[in-house]
Amino acid sequence: MKIGLLGGTFDPIHDGHLELARTARKQFGLEKVIFIPARIPPHKTSRADITPAEHRFNMVKLAVQSEPAFEVSRAELDRSDLSYTVETLRQMKKRYPKDELYLILGADSLKEIPAWKEPAEIKRLAALLVAGREGVPMEGTDCRKIEMPVNPVSSSAIRQAAKQGKSLRGRVPEAVATYIQQQGLYR
Repeated sequence: MKIGLLGGTFDPIHDGHLELARTARKQFGLEKVIFIPARIPPHKTSRADITPAEHRFNMVKLAVQSEPAFEVSRAELDRSDLSYTVETLRQMKKRYPKDELYLILGADSLKEIPAWKEPAEIKRLAALLVAGREGVPMEGTDCRKIEMPVNPVSSSAIRQAAKQGKSLRGRVPEAVATYIQQQGLYR
Protein backbone atom coordinates (compact mmCIF):
# COMPACT_ATOMS: atom_id res chain seq x y z
CA MET A 1 0.00 0.00 0.00
CA LYS A 2 1.14 3.56 -0.71
CA ILE A 3 0.57 5.78 2.32
CA GLY A 4 0.93 9.55 2.43
CA LEU A 5 1.92 11.21 5.70
CA LEU A 6 1.05 14.86 6.22
CA GLY A 7 2.32 16.32 9.45
CA GLY A 8 2.04 19.79 10.82
CA THR A 9 0.90 22.01 13.61
CA PHE A 10 -2.53 22.37 11.96
CA ASP A 11 -3.30 25.49 14.00
CA PRO A 12 -5.86 25.33 12.45
CA ILE A 13 -6.10 22.83 9.60
CA HIS A 14 -7.38 24.62 6.50
CA ASP A 15 -8.61 23.99 2.97
CA GLY A 16 -5.06 24.30 1.61
CA HIS A 17 -3.94 21.31 3.72
CA LEU A 18 -6.88 19.26 2.46
CA GLU A 19 -6.29 20.21 -1.17
CA LEU A 20 -2.62 19.30 -0.80
CA ALA A 21 -3.55 15.85 0.54
CA ARG A 22 -6.18 15.28 -2.17
CA THR A 23 -3.81 16.31 -4.96
CA ALA A 24 -0.90 14.21 -3.67
CA ARG A 25 -3.19 11.21 -3.23
CA LYS A 26 -4.50 11.46 -6.78
CA GLN A 27 -1.21 12.32 -8.48
CA PHE A 28 0.86 9.59 -6.77
CA GLY A 29 -1.81 6.91 -6.34
CA LEU A 30 -1.76 6.98 -2.55
CA GLU A 31 -4.30 4.64 -1.01
CA LYS A 32 -4.57 6.74 2.12
CA VAL A 33 -3.24 9.91 3.68
CA ILE A 34 -2.60 10.08 7.40
CA PHE A 35 -2.66 13.52 9.00
CA ILE A 36 -0.28 13.77 11.95
CA PRO A 37 -0.74 16.80 14.21
CA ALA A 38 2.49 17.73 15.99
CA ARG A 39 2.48 17.83 19.78
CA ILE A 40 5.48 20.12 20.18
CA PRO A 41 6.95 21.19 16.82
CA PRO A 42 10.75 21.62 17.27
CA HIS A 43 10.79 24.71 15.02
CA LYS A 44 8.00 26.41 16.99
CA THR A 45 9.14 25.94 20.59
CA SER A 46 9.40 29.71 21.03
CA ARG A 47 5.75 30.21 20.06
CA ALA A 48 3.74 30.34 23.30
CA ASP A 49 0.40 30.76 21.56
CA ILE A 50 0.09 27.32 19.95
CA THR A 51 -3.41 25.99 20.49
CA PRO A 52 -3.56 22.96 22.82
CA ALA A 53 -2.94 19.69 21.00
CA GLU A 54 -6.37 18.19 21.72
CA HIS A 55 -8.12 21.12 20.01
CA ARG A 56 -5.84 20.82 16.98
CA PHE A 57 -6.43 17.04 16.86
CA ASN A 58 -10.21 17.53 17.08
CA MET A 59 -10.14 20.08 14.25
CA VAL A 60 -8.18 17.71 11.99
CA LYS A 61 -10.60 14.90 12.83
CA LEU A 62 -13.55 17.11 11.88
CA ALA A 63 -11.83 18.24 8.67
CA VAL A 64 -11.24 14.71 7.38
CA GLN A 65 -14.39 12.98 8.64
CA SER A 66 -16.06 12.93 5.21
CA GLU A 67 -12.96 11.71 3.33
CA PRO A 68 -12.72 7.89 3.52
CA ALA A 69 -9.07 7.83 2.36
CA PHE A 70 -7.99 10.26 5.10
CA GLU A 71 -7.32 9.49 8.74
CA VAL A 72 -5.73 11.19 11.73
CA SER A 73 -2.94 9.75 13.87
CA ARG A 74 -2.06 10.53 17.48
CA ALA A 75 1.51 9.33 16.83
CA GLU A 76 3.06 12.64 17.88
CA LEU A 77 0.39 13.78 20.32
CA ASP A 78 0.86 10.80 22.61
CA ARG A 79 4.62 11.32 22.91
CA SER A 80 6.00 13.56 25.63
CA ASP A 81 9.03 14.75 23.64
CA LEU A 82 9.40 17.08 20.68
CA SER A 83 7.74 15.96 17.45
CA TYR A 84 10.71 15.01 15.29
CA THR A 85 9.73 13.83 11.81
CA VAL A 86 12.34 11.07 11.81
CA GLU A 87 10.88 9.55 15.00
CA THR A 88 7.38 9.66 13.56
CA LEU A 89 8.55 8.01 10.34
CA ARG A 90 10.22 5.23 12.34
CA GLN A 91 6.99 4.72 14.25
CA MET A 92 4.96 4.61 11.02
CA LYS A 93 7.43 2.20 9.42
CA LYS A 94 6.94 -0.17 12.37
CA ARG A 95 3.18 0.13 12.03
CA TYR A 96 3.25 -0.30 8.23
CA PRO A 97 6.41 -2.39 7.58
CA LYS A 98 5.42 -3.62 4.10
CA ASP A 99 3.99 -0.35 2.84
CA GLU A 100 5.58 2.54 0.94
CA LEU A 101 5.61 5.78 2.91
CA TYR A 102 5.43 9.22 1.29
CA LEU A 103 6.06 12.37 3.28
CA ILE A 104 3.93 15.24 1.99
CA LEU A 105 5.26 18.74 2.58
CA GLY A 106 5.58 22.23 1.20
CA ALA A 107 8.71 23.60 -0.45
CA ASP A 108 9.24 25.88 2.55
CA SER A 109 9.59 22.79 4.77
CA LEU A 110 11.77 21.03 2.18
CA LYS A 111 14.39 23.75 2.35
CA GLU A 112 14.52 23.27 6.16
CA ILE A 113 15.11 19.48 6.06
CA PRO A 114 18.93 19.77 6.20
CA ALA A 115 18.49 21.33 9.67
CA TRP A 116 16.04 18.65 10.86
CA LYS A 117 17.07 15.71 13.02
CA GLU A 118 18.60 12.94 10.83
CA PRO A 119 17.68 14.29 7.38
CA ALA A 120 19.25 11.36 5.51
CA GLU A 121 17.18 8.91 7.55
CA ILE A 122 14.01 10.89 6.76
CA LYS A 123 14.74 10.47 3.04
CA ARG A 124 15.50 6.78 3.52
CA LEU A 125 12.24 6.09 5.35
CA ALA A 126 9.90 7.99 3.03
CA ALA A 127 9.79 9.44 -0.46
CA LEU A 128 9.33 13.21 -0.39
CA LEU A 129 6.31 14.68 -2.17
CA VAL A 130 6.58 18.46 -2.26
CA ALA A 131 4.15 21.23 -3.16
CA GLY A 132 5.66 24.42 -4.49
CA ARG A 133 5.57 27.68 -2.57
CA GLU A 134 5.81 31.08 -4.14
CA GLY A 135 9.42 32.27 -4.15
CA VAL A 136 10.87 28.95 -2.91
CA PRO A 137 13.08 27.17 -5.50
CA MET A 138 12.92 23.38 -5.77
CA GLU A 139 15.65 22.73 -8.36
CA GLY A 140 18.26 20.16 -7.46
CA THR A 141 16.24 18.59 -4.67
CA ASP A 142 15.66 14.89 -4.13
CA CYS A 143 11.86 14.93 -4.23
CA ARG A 144 8.81 14.57 -6.42
CA LYS A 145 6.83 17.70 -7.13
CA ILE A 146 3.12 17.82 -6.37
CA GLU A 147 1.55 19.57 -9.35
CA MET A 148 -0.93 22.07 -7.97
CA PRO A 149 -1.46 25.81 -7.84
CA VAL A 150 0.08 27.65 -4.92
CA ASN A 151 -2.60 28.08 -2.24
CA PRO A 152 -2.53 31.46 -0.49
CA VAL A 153 -4.43 30.26 2.63
CA SER A 154 -2.35 30.28 5.82
CA SER A 155 -3.08 29.20 9.37
CA SER A 156 -1.74 32.50 10.75
CA ALA A 157 -4.16 34.50 8.55
CA ILE A 158 -7.03 32.26 9.70
CA ARG A 159 -6.09 32.79 13.36
CA GLN A 160 -6.02 36.55 12.75
CA ALA A 161 -9.41 36.48 11.00
CA ALA A 162 -10.93 34.47 13.86
CA LYS A 163 -9.45 36.88 16.38
CA GLN A 164 -11.16 39.75 14.54
CA GLY A 165 -14.46 37.84 14.41
CA LYS A 166 -14.37 37.53 10.60
CA SER A 167 -15.92 34.65 8.67
CA LEU A 168 -13.68 31.65 8.00
CA ARG A 169 -15.79 30.39 5.08
CA GLY A 170 -13.71 29.30 2.11
CA ARG A 171 -10.63 28.87 4.31
CA VAL A 172 -11.53 25.99 6.63
CA PRO A 173 -14.17 23.24 6.46
CA GLU A 174 -17.51 24.30 7.95
CA ALA A 175 -17.18 21.85 10.85
CA VAL A 176 -13.79 23.36 11.75
CA ALA A 177 -15.17 26.91 11.60
CA THR A 178 -18.00 25.87 13.92
CA TYR A 179 -15.56 24.20 16.32
CA ILE A 180 -13.34 27.31 16.41
CA GLN A 181 -16.36 29.47 17.19
CA GLN A 182 -17.84 27.10 19.80
CA GLN A 183 -14.52 26.67 21.59
CA GLY A 184 -13.63 30.37 21.42
CA LEU A 185 -10.28 29.62 19.81
CA TYR A 186 -7.97 32.38 18.58
CA ARG A 187 -9.87 35.12 20.44
